[in-house]
Amino acid sequence: MLIDFVRDGSDLKVLRSWDPVPGHCGTDEFIVAVCRFTADCLEFITGEYPAFRKNPTFRKLTLFRSEFA
Repeated sequence: MLIDFVRDGSDLKVLRSWDPVPGHCGTDEFIVAVCRFTADCLEFITGEYPAFRKNPTFRKLTLFRSEFA
């Protein structure tokens, strides 16, 4: 199953391989949700695996979040 995000002006069209009806959301709404998801995931992962803070991916994700803050 695939999900594709296609920019449609200031919105995103969400195309799902299992559903012929496209979804829609605002680009700003999507960015807020991605940032919140990333923050929640990083909090969970570092809580369970503190050594992940030393992983280069942790630094990349933290940088990603700061670019949208």
